[in-house]
Amino acid sequence: MTIGRTKLLSNYTMMQHDGLARALDKSKIERDLGIMVDDGLTFSEHIHRTANKANRIMAVIRRTFTQLDCKCYNLSFKTLVRPHLEYGVPVWFPYKVKEVYEVENVQKRATKQVRSLRHLNYMHRLIKLNIPTLKYRRHRGDMIEFRRV
Repeated sequence: MTIGRTKLLSNYTMMQHDGLARALDKSKIERDLGIMVDDGLTFSEHIHRTANKANRIMAVIRRTFTQLDCKCYNLSFKTLVRPHLEYGVPVWFPYKVKEVYEVENVQKRATKQVRSLRHLNYMHRLIKLNIPTLKYRRHRGDMIEFRRV
């Protein structure tokens, strides 16, 4: 994979142990330490896959529990879903409005699983559940890392 805007035209080869040269395949996206890195460093594919995975986990929680109260929701969301949404965030930090919304929408839809809070808007649901927005947690983590340096 070539990272950047300029695409080199030359093909890369690798010498094998028997002395033969083997052409290396080009790719547009690679997975490294669980983060999907594309050739433009946009991470949009990673964000999309992360949101889908978190939504699938929330679907399992929804099918498993018939009714979630605030305590059970907090425990299940914080231990099963949020780690997927926050893994490697300093690397793939979403900055486009579409990507920020895609990640935040997972938590927004997940908070609706608490039946007693469905009638409230998103911010009021977060206040009742005593959890911050994912955007706030990302910025807070950045500030903590900045302060350490």
